[in-house]
Amino acid sequence: MIFIETGKKGLTMVLVLGVVIIIMVLSGVMLSLIQSQSTQTQHQVRRIQAYYASFAGVNLALERLRTGDWNIGTYRICPAGCSAPDINDGSIGFTVVMDISDAGGVTKKIKASTLY
Repeated sequence: MIFIETGKKGLTMVLVLGVVIIIMVLSGVMLSLIQSQSTQTQHQVRRIQAYYASFAGVNLALERLRTGDWNIGTYRICPAGCSAPDINDGSIGFTVVMDISDAGGVTKKIKASTLY
């Protein structure tokens, strides 16, 4: 059992209030750090998804060039709403744009880009 002298009740209340305020400040800092890390992780995941979607677009362009389906021009892989000869693919979250240009002779230059 804790006994507090009558004159020190106010001091105890101020001490407890100070401890509670310190705990609240530390909790706020921790929550801010957690939110920052979550946002950064989400951005990194979307960037990696966009990279691999573009990489898949390059592989598709190489295959389409090999089979003769595509030639020099701009083609898109869209989540939805593309018209031929572009491709609709609901499994990607980004529109991938592939620019195929002539690099001299039979050589073609493929540039894939996406916004995430």
